Amino acid sequence: MATAIRDNGGARRAGNRMRRGFRSGSVKGSAEGYAALAKSRPTAVNLFWALERMKARERSKAEAKAIFEEDLAANRSMGKLGAELIPDRARVMTHCNTGALATAGHGTALGVIRSAKDKNVSVIACETRPYLQARD
Repeated sequence: MATAIRDNGGARRAGNRMRRGFRSGSVKGSAEGYAALAKSRPTAVNLFWALERMKARERSKAEAKAIFEEDLAANRSMGKLGAELIPDRARVMTHCNTGALATAGHGTALGVIRSAKDKNVSVIACETRPYLQARD
């Protein structure tokens, strides 16, 4: 799990990968496990708050599901609010991977674009973050 987090994706994705690991049972709540996950992406803020939430709960599968549902709901809310600000036929530029693969499923900036799908929006994606980003 730590290798997958280190080698693939951004901060939100790291937190979601960790959450999936707890939910599936492939990640156990040992001190060594938490330390390995924390070292996997030292700049991933979402990973650290998710680890802290998981450490504080005895029922880690239930907490993992709650984290997932909260992230998805936040993404959809952000998408709805942001889509209201995008005019018809807008051109939007996005930087970094902000889509469904980086989040619980809807996306942050790309979630806004997804939510504006009826507005004929064109997108310029100037960076999608390379494999092994931020690796020492």
